[in-house]
Amino acid sequence: MRAAILMLACSLAATGETVTLAPAKDSDIYSYTDRATGTTGTLGINSSGEGSPHSQRTLIQFNLAGLVIPAAEIGSAKLRLFVVPPDPSFGALTPGNVEISRQTAVWTITNPTLRWNHFQASEPVELLAVPAGSSGSWVEVEVKPLVIAWASGSIANYGFALQAESEAIPLNVTFAAMEATGYGPQLVITRAEAPVAPPVLAMTSSNSVFQLRWPVNGSAGWELQTADTLSGPWTQVSGAAQSAGNWEYSATPNSSGRGFFRLSRP
Repeated sequence: MRAAILMLACSLAATGETVTLAPAKDSDIYSYTDRATGTTGTLGINSSGEGSPHSQRTLIQFNLAGLVIPAAEIGSAKLRLFVVPPDPSFGALTPGNVEISRQTAVWTITNPTLRWNHFQASEPVELLAVPAGSSGSWVEVEVKPLVIAWASGSIANYGFALQAESEAIPLNVTFAAMEATGYGPQLVITRAEAPVAPPVLAMTSSNSVFQLRWPVNGSAGWELQTADTLSGPWTQVSGAAQSAGNWEYSATPNSSGRGFFRLSRP
């Protein structure tokens, strides 16, 4: 074996503490009446097709002022919404994509009354798919970049603006509002933990035999792997033995005269 390259596999960032926030306020807006629908417990998003005046949009705002997870440590932020059957008088669930954007202006439900033109959305952030048969279940979408921007103060937080992906295409979905205890909108924020340092793989050689060694402490879940080339395929190596607080494995040249070893955590 003329050469042996020892690769240290990096662990992925683990996730830790999770905080689930309820909205500070939420409301839907009906284009036909140019005001909030006045329904309690539901948030509608509706597009009746091109030329129809009966569209609905929704605004949801969460207060991040007391968030205990710093912006730099946010590993995930998901907007979760519970799908409820629409009011039968307004038709059945029409599945499709809901466009998630950033609301760019202050809004209030009353004093002054929320109007259609108070819905001021930025460029889309994400699309939330609401499939057929989703009534009675949660749907969610990752909104981490926007939440980090809000939490860091780099962008003012006026909440999420939700509307049909295209108001030329029929869509009719209804979500539970904050008044629906246990089913209201949620912003689920999870802290990202620092990556765990991998154990160090060391090598000594003598008479064409390579002795591989790595510490027992901190190596739980890691396995020694070998390959003939850096691109793999990598296979697990068995037969390592413990000695003086280390794992040890003796390797001899393969048919190609070379080999690669690494520690990896599947």
